Parts: sequence; structure tokens; C-alpha cells
Amino acid sequence: MPEHLLIPQFLRDDVLAASTAESGFQKITDLANKSTVIIDPRSGRPVSDSLTEETLTHTLAGLKAMGMTDETIEQVQKALVEKTVTDPVVLLQPYAQPSDFTAEYPQPLDPTEILTLCEEISVYQALPEVVTATNADQWREMTALDFTGDGVANDGFFLKGGCPDPHARGGSNQSITRMYLGDQATLTYEDIKHSLAVAQMRGLGISAISTQNRRASVADAKAKEMLTMEINVVNNWDRALVKGNATTNPLAFDGIETQVTNGNGARVNADPTGHFDVEEFDNFLAAGCARATHVFGHPKAIRAIKYAYMSLGATGGTQPIMQVVMSKDGQMIPGFTLADSIDTAIGRIVLVPDFRFTTIQVQPDRFHSTVYPLRLYHNGEPLVYKSTQTPLSFKDLAPGCTAISFEIYAVTALVIKHMCAQAAFTANWPGVVGTGCDVVGE
Repeated sequence: MPEHLLIPQFLRDDVLAASTAESGFQKITDLANKSTVIIDPRSGRPVSDSLTEETLTHTLAGLKAMGMTDETIEQVQKALVEKTVTDPVVLLQPYAQPSDFTAEYPQPLDPTEILTLCEEISVYQALPEVVTATNADQWREMTALDFTGDGVANDGFFLKGGCPDPHARGGSNQSITRMYLGDQATLTYEDIKHSLAVAQMRGLGISAISTQNRRASVADAKAKEMLTMEINVVNNWDRALVKGNATTNPLAFDGIETQVTNGNGARVNADPTGHFDVEEFDNFLAAGCARATHVFGHPKAIRAIKYAYMSLGATGGTQPIMQVVMSKDGQMIPGFTLADSIDTAIGRIVLVPDFRFTTIQVQPDRFHSTVYPLRLYHNGEPLVYKSTQTPLSFKDLAPGCTAISFEIYAVTALVIKHMCAQAAFTANWPGVVGTGCDVVGE
């Protein structure tokens, strides 16, 4: 676009021929060359001091007196305008950003860091924790108790005037060694001070972490490391509670999958390769003399148990009632939510789903997995629990020259007592397994 718009660019030849005063035309041309006017399109008034409204009005009136039409006068008025406040600026492409733009205006950083891994600590939360100061946890289990006699089974009965038979009992001491589980990090004092200053400037540093279970503020790099270390340790603690194996990892303790087996005295079902059947499962629960209080397993297997008991209840169970919930605007919400418990032939049992329990996809619509009906308490005494000497704790270590190391750790193990009261039920379950996101510790 030329720097100045001249009148000949806008007037047609027939308009020029009809002009009766060429000097007036020339005067306008000179005016356009010598000065600039910007017209505000909202008011039609000039906003430039180089050409006043009075001069412009006088000039246009002169043109009208010369006999020019309104259309031509409008074109002349446009010729006196170099550009308006709404005219687009046409630049050469591609656009070149100033070289120091990013240095002067850096890209801000969202102060909340998102943990894109799934947290799974369901077993860790469900199990009670017993803390003692000893290095190991030792207990005694009585495994035999009966009457003795002369070989005749009197079952405690005796003759009038006689004496009852004495009893005999047997048992053994059991123990488990607690193991160390923890994480550590190192930062310089200067890095901690720097991160504290930067985190206070919104858009320059991380000041919060958002996870699947919570959102927490972090004041500096040390606080951020402490939070991530806690998440890492607790999730790996949960993993060890499920599938820890001291044989493959001598520094670890055995988890539920390793301890609750037929070889260790737990009760197992007869057909571990068959499809899951709720009647068979309910009979399996009722067959144990020591009743289970909880069932641990993969969420997909737990889901199958819930839906199966829903169908069982609809055909004559103890609670065949479904409540319909309405939203605020009176519209019905389709579907239903099932609680993490079931009513069985032996009473109500709590369900504990955890993604860390092993699953194997054996068919496109079937997976192989084991659920564990466990008796967590026996007359108020915990049977399955986290046995801990040092609870989860933070500790600052001896500093180096200009750095400090810190750790979070626990000294713990999984205790499962009264193994004949514990059980494992294996089957092929309906559904497809998959977590989508990776799980911390897997």
C-alpha cells in the first residue's frame, strides 16, 4: 500500500473531465501530499492535528460547490485518509518475533505438577498396623488340643467315681523379621533456598502437586521431594503387602499372594481353572469354620463378585432391594453403585479391591485371578496386619559440606496368623483387565 493515497487513484476519468476548477483539485492533491488525517470511523471526525476538521469541512464544501457528486466527494474524503484506526496492518510474512521477546517475557509454568501415575494403596489402608519396639514379631499358635487316655476315645466322659482323662495340646512359635523400606534424596542448602524463592513467584516454579488421591502444596524443593518420596514408599509398601516375595528379593517380606497358599496351610477351592460361579463361591465361604471378614482381590474380580451377589440377592437373598436415586432437577440417574461389601451365607464381608493382585488374560473376555477371603480379626485380636518397628518417618541425615540428605523409611513386615482360617479362591473371571495409566511401583 503506498504511503499516501492520491486523488487520481480514486477519481474516474469522466469525473476529472467534468471538473470545472483544476486548481481546486490540485490544492487537494497538495494537501494530501503535505499532511495526513485519520478519521475515527465511529464518529467520522478527524483525530489528527495535521489536518483540522475545519480545513477538511471547507475543502469538501468547495468540491460540492464545484458540482461534484456526493459519491465523488466521498471518494475524495477517503483519499485524504492515510489509514483508519480499524484498518488492518499488512506485514510481510512470515512474522519475525523480536529476538529478545522470550527473554523479556518467558513462558509461565503451571505451578501445579500432576502425577500421571495411578496410586494404589487399598491394601495398605485396609490392614491394621501393630507397632512394637522389637526387631522381629514372634507369636505362638496352638495347633492341637484333645483328651488323652488309654486308647479308648471317651471324648471327656468318665465313670461315676472315676477321674476324667487329661488333655494334650501342641503348638509352635512363629516369627517374622521386619524389613527396611524407604527412599532418600539429597539437595544443597542453596538449591532449597532458591526453590523457596522461585515457588513464591506464581508461574515460575512448582508450588503444588496433584495426585489421584490429593492435592498438596509444596513450599520448596525439599518439601516436594519429601512428598514424592512418601507417595513412592507407601505405594511400594502396598505392592509388597500384595505380592512381596522374600525368595526373589531377600530384602523384602512376603505378601498375601506368597503367604496365603495351600502349601502354607490356607484353604483353596477345588477347581481353580473353572469359570467363576457365585453359588460355588458362597458355598466356599460357608465351608470354613473360621469365617472370613474381608475379601481381597483385583478390582475386576471384586466387581464380578458384587454383580453376582446382586443377581443372587434379586432371586431371594437377604436384601433384594434396589433404591432409585433422583437428581435435583427430578431426572432419574441411570445405573447403580454397589458398596464395597456383600451379604453372604456367613454374614457381611468387606471387599478390598487392589490393582496389584495378579491377573492373566486367558480369553478375550476372561481373565485368571485369585481372590483372598481373609479373617483379619479373631475376637478383637488382629490376625492379618502390618507389623512395624519404625512407623513411616522422615529423617534428616548428617549433612555434607554444602548439601543435606534426608530419607523416609519404615521397618515393617506382613503378619498373617491362623493360616487355616485364611483362604484363596481362584477362577476365570468375566471381563478384560487393564489399568490405562501405569501404577506407581509397577
